[in-house]
Amino acid sequence: MPLFYSPSTKGFYDTEINTAIPEDGIPVSAEKRAALLAQQTQGAAIGQDADGNIINLPSKRPSKNAAAAASIMLQLADIDNKKIRALTDAILTGDKTRLSQLEQAAVLLRPHIIPGG
Repeated sequence: MPLFYSPSTKGFYDTEINTAIPEDGIPVSAEKRAALLAQQTQGAAIGQDADGNIINLPSKRPSKNAAAAASIMLQLADIDNKKIRALTDAILTGDKTRLSQLEQAAVLLRPHIIPGG
């Protein structure tokens, strides 16, 4: 079963399934296709090197650490927004309970994003 990769469509073609193979189809082994697709599930793209060989290109997705850091930053921003309301409530009512709870939540999150916490 001859396999091909088409840079123009960014797809694989199998002559046992596909009746038309794009003109830019490049022959590829089943093993190579499996390896390329496995890396694609990890975020790598499939492309070509300068010699026209089919290769995995580096992932453009943020790392898990960067994604986790961004999530924590969003949580901290949300806490900061809530603290503004809690501060207003504390000034108006004298009750600082909610403000204290929000500050505790922020204190628990900061070490995960800021080295040395």
